[in-house]
Parts: sequence; C-alpha cells; structure tokens
Amino acid sequence: MARKYDAVIFGASGFTGVQVCRQAQRLRPFASWAAAGRSAGRLREAVAQLDASAAKPDIIVADVESHDSLVAMAQQARLVVNVTGPFRFLGEGVVRACIEAGTDYVDICGEPEFMERTLLRYQEAAVAAGVIVCHACAFDSIPADLGVIHSALLYRRPRSGTRATPRRSRPPCTAWPPRPPWRACAGRRPQRVWSPGPRIWACSVRPLPSFAPRGMRCLSWARTPAWCEAPGGSWPTC
Repeated sequence: MARKYDAVIFGASGFTGVQVCRQAQRLRPFASWAAAGRSAGRLREAVAQLDASAAKPDIIVADVESHDSLVAMAQQARLVVNVTGPFRFLGEGVVRACIEAGTDYVDICGEPEFMERTLLRYQEAAVAAGVIVCHACAFDSIPADLGVIHSALLYRRPRSGTRATPRRSRPPCTAWPPRPPWRACAGRRPQRVWSPGPRIWACSVRPLPSFAPRGMRCLSWARTPAWCEAPGGSWPTC
C-alpha cells in the first residue's frame, strides 16, 4: 500500500519534538514527512519555529487516548518517530497502532521497563506483520552503545576456545577472573549485551555503575543481532 509520507514525527509540538523536526528539516532524511500531535494549535506553533526557507511539514492530529487516531496516523507513513513520553504511560498504544498499520516504529525512549514490556507483548505480532520496532535511538542510549563498541574494539576477536587478547596495554584475559581492578562481579553470570554493527567480542574491563540492575554488572561477550555464547558453548564467569 502506498504511503503519503516517508515518516511522521509524533509528539512534534513538545520541546524534544521541535528539535527533532528541526533536524529532519535540516538533514532531509525523508522526502516527505509530517508533524503529529494531539493539538493542532500547538503543532502550528511548532512548525512556525522551523526554518521558513525550507519546506514545512504537514500536520496530523493524533492522540494517545484515541487508538483510532493513532492507527490513522500510522497508516499514512512508512515510519513513525515517537518522541512522546513518558513512554511507560504514553508509548504502548503507539507501538500497537504501528504494528496494526504495518508501519515501522522508532523512538527516543530510555526506559528499560517500557522496552521490555513491548518486547514481551508485541514481539510475535511485530514479526508476523513485518514491522520493525526500534527503541532507544537517542541520547539516553546511544552514547552507552558507542562506549560498548569502543570497549569491544580494544580487544581482538578470540579464536575458537581462547580468550580475547587486548589490543592495548590491558591485562590479558587468559586468567579468569581478571585481577582487580578488572574484576567486575566475581561469580556472577555476565551480561549478554546487544550492540549495533558487526559481530564483536569484548572482555570485562571495569564494573558498571552501582545502580545497574542485578545481573548487569559485567560486560564480557557481545554480539549482534542475537545473544551469543562464548567459544565452547558456555559463558565465562567473571
């Protein structure tokens, strides 16, 4: 089915939404796009803040309290960029509407509870509909992802049955667990970490912050797009 827009930015009248619209106007990633939200008046005010010399987006009125309006919005675009939060209260209906409309979904969420909930509730429906649901595409999450990739690239990819060897002057990972201060969480199963990009491997280099959830204090092996196991079929103990 042909779609009127390449993308719709939902929540465009808020502070973050205006910034996203400005970047969409400046970078021009979409041939056609629209600004969406619950108030036509506030949307017009937001659009008025954009560069007057460039093409302005169309306006779509949609409200999280009206599922039909969300579906109607999603049906007009190939992609919905959701910048409306808090996502644990306002995001689930948008995900469901996009799956029903067969529209890909991206958001700026940094709320683990919401992301885990949508994965549990909508994974099978999204796969069946061929819809991509991609969370955490903003400042809350991307710097951490870049840090994971950077740490992983400091280490050579291990051969089968061997530990990773640091590229720089790091303690070798042949002895496990590593000596302090490299020990991250002695005796615990390491966190299996998803990162974008090619298949990568990494050894634990330091503890994660103390506020990290239990079981997420150790970064040992990473691979995308699926969870993987260490060579030999088992996870090392850090």
